Amino acid sequence: MLRSARSQAGLTVSALADRAGTSRATLSAYEHGRKAPMVTTFERIVNAAGFAIALEPLITFRQVAGYRGRTITVPSQLPQRPVPEMVTLPSRVLWSGKRRMFDLSNRDDRAIAYEAIMTNGEAQDILDFINADLLVEIFDQMYLPPATRKAWQSVVDLGRDGD
Repeated sequence: MLRSARSQAGLTVSALADRAGTSRATLSAYEHGRKAPMVTTFERIVNAAGFAIALEPLITFRQVAGYRGRTITVPSQLPQRPVPEMVTLPSRVLWSGKRRMFDLSNRDDRAIAYEAIMTNGEAQDILDFINADLLVEIFDQMYLPPATRKAWQSVVDLGRDGD
């Protein structure tokens, strides 16, 4: 996590160590798992990289039977994370047609992308591309196979109740 925060901040080990008031060697040892920082030290380093520590509910996934023996991956709750505006779906999620890039700020594009992800996506696709607010906004108007709609309905309802 420290390496990810440093990398996302565009900082070198030395630069982040200076900002956080620790040595380059110690920060390197934390990043490589040779040492474990105390929580207060971890927070100080993460803050120096421009991030905050936050508790985020753990999302688990279950497999539900879909059409013709395919499985549908369903999260325990909808991801609240921000998602990129433009996404390119992997071919395992959307294998038909030539178009794989979608603008999630556009309702029609989002509906097509989310239909494919909800029906064919894996756990990481759901985490990477689906946002609770964006899905709840269009769910009732989406074309979804009956098994997909049934599998996701209670999760979307939970997302609505969380508003």
